[in-house]
Amino acid sequence: MKNIIDHSSHDLQIPESAKRGQRKKGINFRRAAAVIISMLIVLVLAGCSFTGNSDSDSDIIIIEKATLPQNAESADTGTEAQTQAESMAQAQTQAEPTTPAEVIAAAKTQNSSDFEIATEDGTVTLSGSTYTITSGGTYVVTGTLSDGQIIIDAGEEDEVELDLSGASITCSYDSPIFAKNAGELKIKAVEGTVNVVSDTRTANVSEAETAGSAAIYAECDLNLAGKGTLAVTAGYNNGIHSKDDLKIKNLTLTVTAPNNALKVNDSVTIESGSVTVISTAGDGIKTVNSDVSSKGNQRGSVTVSGGTVNIYSAGDGIDAAYDVIISGDAAIVINTHSCSSYTLSSAKKTAASSGVTKSAESSKGIKADNQVVISGGSVTIRCMDDGIHANGGVALENGSKSTGNISISGGLVSIECADDGIHADGTILIEGGYVDVVNSHEGLEGHCITVNDGEIHVYATDDGLNATSSSGSRSADGVITVNGGLMIVEVGGRDVDGVDSNGNYVQTGGIVIVSNPNADSSGNTSAVDVDSSVSVTGGIIVALGTVPSGGNMGGGNMRGGRFGIGGMGSGSSLPSGYVTYNGSLNAGSHTFSFGDVNVSFTLKSGVSGGWIWASGLSSGSYTLK
Repeated sequence: MKNIIDHSSHDLQIPESAKRGQRKKGINFRRAAAVIISMLIVLVLAGCSFTGNSDSDSDIIIIEKATLPQNAESADTGTEAQTQAESMAQAQTQAEPTTPAEVIAAAKTQNSSDFEIATEDGTVTLSGSTYTITSGGTYVVTGTLSDGQIIIDAGEEDEVELDLSGASITCSYDSPIFAKNAGELKIKAVEGTVNVVSDTRTANVSEAETAGSAAIYAECDLNLAGKGTLAVTAGYNNGIHSKDDLKIKNLTLTVTAPNNALKVNDSVTIESGSVTVISTAGDGIKTVNSDVSSKGNQRGSVTVSGGTVNIYSAGDGIDAAYDVIISGDAAIVINTHSCSSYTLSSAKKTAASSGVTKSAESSKGIKADNQVVISGGSVTIRCMDDGIHANGGVALENGSKSTGNISISGGLVSIECADDGIHADGTILIEGGYVDVVNSHEGLEGHCITVNDGEIHVYATDDGLNATSSSGSRSADGVITVNGGLMIVEVGGRDVDGVDSNGNYVQTGGIVIVSNPNADSSGNTSAVDVDSSVSVTGGIIVALGTVPSGGNMGGGNMRGGRFGIGGMGSGSSLPSGYVTYNGSLNAGSHTFSFGDVNVSFTLKSGVSGGWIWASGLSSGSYTLK
């Protein structure tokens, strides 16, 4: 067993202001957020490398201080966030790591008594080493069962509760806990106790829906609770598999499995507690169905509203058949493929334009077949595929086609990946929060990208932002819209663009700083590349990399691996009132000042020339140094 750290021994409290995605004027929100993010990343024991990128925080553009114009206001975190973050980081680094092996070792010492199931209101029978529960009730389980199982075969509406109070259950021939029939199975880890469920069968990582294919297998709803500790180790297939819904609250849970750590047909809900899941050849958390239940409930979603969740997986961290919903004070850390030390195979593929090596199999951080919604909490992802991905146009079992949308309205998101940081087949909508794509192939990619608020940092070796054409279409119908917030983009590859819209670019507010050190006057690569029309009526845009000529932005259009004829499109002239920047900026720290706006940032690479647009700038003055 690899020495995987349980990051969740301390709760991560997200400051209220960060939940709202706001920032006070003149406060170093970037530094406070970075402390939280680095606190989470530094404890990841196994690392991964991103070819062509740098893991150094100084290698991306950093906002140190920003005062936004009225029509671009995004405002608020502050000294509260920074103080909390620093104190949390100190507490976290002092924590002793807890591994699944340590939990099992503790259980062997504590759970050495004879095995017993006691009940006052239920019915249990014993045959050999198999305990069968046939009615609803509460069952207290203690001691060690070295090779046996608990079978629940109760009534359709019966509620069965297993109170694990220092129990170790091992089975070499079937699921140690197997709920064949019940209305609901609740497994409670009693406070102050350590409990272990071990499936020691030979590994079989088939995705076939086979009964008993997990250490804990339930044909009914499964509820995991309690304030104790539960360690589940699966040698056969999945760690925990519920054919209906799975809910997790309060307990400390560790799950290791050769296939999916948590596989659930209908839905997963994590409200609180500390959850660590490890999949050596599958997904961390996976749902299957996308239809609507007889009660009108949409199936297939993964919802995390609290607690700490640490995922190490060879495949996808979270793979939802419908939505992924993250809110509240949830703290999620995801490491996939070689970032988790577990790979599905040695096969890899290389992104042609950047040299970034990514996994050939799907090993995304978060993947949803419909949409991803983040309104709070913190999400830290390190993966060799897309960081966050939403599929569009999928034929769902509810009869509809998936939207492929991603929405972020609050919380902290940090992504290091070998492919796209955030990829939506549909729309990316950012209305708040703090998003830091530290390393990526393409930073944000979607058919439509809209930023209304929040703070976004992107470093990419291909396009920083890419609004794509409709699926299967060569029409220029993508759009990037900026109505507010703060967006900092730097790209470092060849034949790439900082902001690339295969359609239109619209800005009514906010601050956008985009840098492409390899931009050229021929138009092959640029800071901003728009195929159709540009409309800038508010906010500020600073595009660094080359001085435009003839009122055109410069920049190429990549289609089918070739430059599109004409490259730019008919409407790609610069917005009226822009000014050119003819100077040069070396790598390092710089400041842009205009009116009451004072933005300090750091460049990885030096740039020469550019253009700037801000309301009133043509008759005023600015400083860029």
